[in-house]
Amino acid sequence: MDRAMSTTAERKLILLCSVSARATLIIMKLGTKLNLSIFVVVIGFFVSIGFLVVTIQSARQLQELMTATQRALLATSSSTIASQNLLTTNEPLEPAYTQYLERREQALAAMQELAAHPTLALLPAEIRNVARGSLSVWELNLEQFRRSDDNIRVILDTDLPTLVNRNGLMRMARELQDYDDQPSQALRFRILNTENTITRVVGLSAEFVTDRLGLISDAISETSRSIIDRFLLISLLVAGVMTLGGMSFMILYTRRITVRVARMAAAVNRIAERDLTVTYTDTTRDEIGALASDVQTVTKSLLVFLGSVVEAIRRADELQQTLGAANEESASALNQITRNIENIRKRFDSLNESVLGSGEAVGSIDEKIQTLRGDMSVQTENIESISSSIEQMAANVQNVARLSEERRVRADEISSTVREGSEKMEATTSTIRSVAQDVDNILEIIEIINGVSEQTHLLSMNAAIESAHAGEAGRGFAVVAEEIRKLAESTSENAGNIDRTLRDITSKISEATRSSESSMTSFEDLQTGMQDFASAMKEISESMQELALGSREVLGSTQSVREFTGRLNSSSRRMAERSTEIRQAMETVQDISTDVVNGMTEIETGAKEILTSMMETGELTEMNRSQMLKLENIVSEYRLPKIEAAAETASPDLSAAPPAEDEETGISLLNRQEGQAEPEEL
Repeated sequence: MDRAMSTTAERKLILLCSVSARATLIIMKLGTKLNLSIFVVVIGFFVSIGFLVVTIQSARQLQELMTATQRALLATSSSTIASQNLLTTNEPLEPAYTQYLERREQALAAMQELAAHPTLALLPAEIRNVARGSLSVWELNLEQFRRSDDNIRVILDTDLPTLVNRNGLMRMARELQDYDDQPSQALRFRILNTENTITRVVGLSAEFVTDRLGLISDAISETSRSIIDRFLLISLLVAGVMTLGGMSFMILYTRRITVRVARMAAAVNRIAERDLTVTYTDTTRDEIGALASDVQTVTKSLLVFLGSVVEAIRRADELQQTLGAANEESASALNQITRNIENIRKRFDSLNESVLGSGEAVGSIDEKIQTLRGDMSVQTENIESISSSIEQMAANVQNVARLSEERRVRADEISSTVREGSEKMEATTSTIRSVAQDVDNILEIIEIINGVSEQTHLLSMNAAIESAHAGEAGRGFAVVAEEIRKLAESTSENAGNIDRTLRDITSKISEATRSSESSMTSFEDLQTGMQDFASAMKEISESMQELALGSREVLGSTQSVREFTGRLNSSSRRMAERSTEIRQAMETVQDISTDVVNGMTEIETGAKEILTSMMETGELTEMNRSQMLKLENIVSEYRLPKIEAAAETASPDLSAAPPAEDEETGISLLNRQEGQAEPEEL
């Protein structure tokens, strides 16, 4: 019965998966068609928008061309006004001429821009020719303008009579009428010629170009209106055609789908009312046709399923009898298993108690080892501390020895430096004494200079007295005597300053001599002290070398003790690890023993539960038999076609179709059902 029900469930699952896949495919294909119609409408909408964008772009380009035409008109008008201003202005001629040249170049640039504008391609060929012809006319007139430019430059460079102002050309020509000389008349003729040229060329070219630019402007307006109207009409037509086509397609397609779905719904409702004689055929090769084929496949599968249910009922009746005998045998076997499990559980309880005692002993050993490891760790730390201290002391001793040697060498160098400084101080003292002797000699010279200054002063006084006696004849000599007196006074004053300065220098030299002698004494004392210091440093260095040697020997002994302690610590650590492993193994054994005991208890409990379940299974078997009778009554309520038709229409496409033996058995059982009818086709 279980195998039959499993096979039936597998068939139903495969059938549902097939129907679901087909339904998904239907949704996708129907959605594709509907989306295609919507896509067509959207494409039409975007085409209309494209035409509108092209229309707007063309209108914008024509507007830019219109703006260029307006600029050309404005530039030609400005050029005409500037030329008239050149003829009639009351202001100086040169600014007016500069403005005339600028406006003329602006007009030429505007005409060139208009003739080269790319939007001219949208206008008729004759309008493009008009634009190019306007530019050609303006360029031809430039040759006339350039000849008049030469005359104007000559006029600007020519010297005018006094009463003639260099204003407009017409005013200058009228003012030159009053002068009969040849240069004035020649200049007047040149001005009149230039005036006629400008008036004729500007008037003709401005009128021609203005008319042609007006034609271009009108053509631009007309072309703009034409393009806008044409593109708007095309956009409306495309939008209308796409919209009507899309709506018509959707209406017809929806109506067709609705009719076919209504027929399929009627067939499915008949099947839902347990009438399996109905058949629904749809020969179309679209999605709804595939769905109709799936519905037919479901109907055929239900026929086979009902046959399998009847066969399952028969087999279930046979199994009920076999199951009753098996339940009795299983109950006695379970009772024997329960007694054996109880004995095994008692054995494992004894094993668990033994393992527990061994675990406590191993734990005590592990505690002792941990205590030993702690003591060894403390001893190792102390040895490490002692070793570090000895290493630091040895390093300090080496450092002190090195510093002592360096200080001894430095003391020898300082002693040599002091000796050299003493010699230099002695030389400096000799030099200072020689300088003091030279200063004394200079003081004697100063005294001689003072005597000469006093004699010169007396001489100047005598010369002044004699010049006073001589009167006017001695006035010049009096001036010389006065200068000599001033020179004597200045010399006397400078000699006094030099004398005072030299006496101060003499005093400082004496003081320097005393300081130098004192420094020599200090240098001698310093040299003696440095020699004593060098001897002491040498003794300290030798002592430190001996101390460093002793420190290295102590450090070697400490290193040996540290290595021994390290090996002892490593051994204790391995002992602790082994003890821990043993303890863990005992704990594992205890856990396994406990798990086994628990497992045995659970097996015993399970066996009892199985025994209880087997008793309940007997009761359920009786209940199952009554349910099978009810199921047989329900199957008899279905309206089924003739068995031959059901056998012929069994779905060959199902991947999990029932075996041939099951189908034959189901059909033979269905032959005993009443109320069979011919298949009815919708």
